[in-house]
Amino acid sequence: MKKKKSGWFLFGLSTCLLVLVSLSLGQAVISCSMTFTTSGMVMTGSSKSLASINDGQWVTDYPYGTTVPALNVFTDTSTTYNGSPTFRVDPTSDNSGADHNVISIQPGDHLVITCWIKSGGATPTSYAGARIGLDYYAASPWKRISAANSLLQASTGNRDSSDLDANYVHWGTNWTQVTWDFIVPATVVSDGGSGQTSSQYPAGQAVAPTAIIPWIQVWCNTYPTNAYSCWFSSYALYVNP
Repeated sequence: MKKKKSGWFLFGLSTCLLVLVSLSLGQAVISCSMTFTTSGMVMTGSSKSLASINDGQWVTDYPYGTTVPALNVFTDTSTTYNGSPTFRVDPTSDNSGADHNVISIQPGDHLVITCWIKSGGATPTSYAGARIGLDYYAASPWKRISAANSLLQASTGNRDSSDLDANYVHWGTNWTQVTWDFIVPATVVSDGGSGQTSSQYPAGQAVAPTAIIPWIQVWCNTYPTNAYSCWFSSYALYVNP
């Protein structure tokens, strides 16, 4: 996860079908679903979250690899969501967020990622604010395939950017829950970017993913200029919940 995550590449959209069960409404919806809500989320199944804010597995994005809190990523105890452990990212350096350590996955896995986010500033701006995302990896040692800057990119494995702005919690937004609920695609098309922890597949190559690096980020096209502090809390990631 670097500034490459702001890329606007456009590829053809493949079909993604995901059964998302709404516990509150008792409805089944066929779709890839990202939700923004101010009410709590009830997880199904018995899986334990594989990532949390206070698990000690987050590192700075740029320069890569320093365990956070570090640089401009702080543990905040005064601005929290329901008292939960919270990271605050201040736009005071080129580092725009934090990356979690590698988590193993396979094509066909059902992933649910959720995080409560609060953004600073007052005036919403398109393609700017706080967001979650992930990078796909494969091989051993890990070799980077592509960043997924939105739910559509995560679920289709291509660089369709039609929902890119929808993934931002725009400036001046109070605590909001962002949830990705999707199936890992059979292949992911390489974006040709550079990886901090590994080599990179050639741009355009389709690769079956076997791992992800989840990330949180504060971003705008002029980052860190015209960016604001943002808070991330109650992060959770479930595989086949």
